[in-house]
Amino acid sequence: MGKDSWLDNASLLDLQEAMQTGELTAEQLTARCLRRIADHNKGGAGINAVLEVTPDALHTALNRRDCPFCPAP
Repeated sequence: MGKDSWLDNASLLDLQEAMQTGELTAEQLTARCLRRIADHNKGGAGINAVLEVTPDALHTALNRRDCPFCPAP
């Protein structure tokens, strides 16, 4: 199963553990979520469930220093 498939089916506890171990970063998770939103909103199902995405979401994720689940830098 590919990494994106794993993320699609991961629980919040799975994501927390992956971030604690450094297997997944906030930036990677944010990028995957943004891709998934784009895929489902405009392509594929065209459900338009997400009306607005924060334009600087990736920048914010990259600069997170107060994430309680992330390993110390």
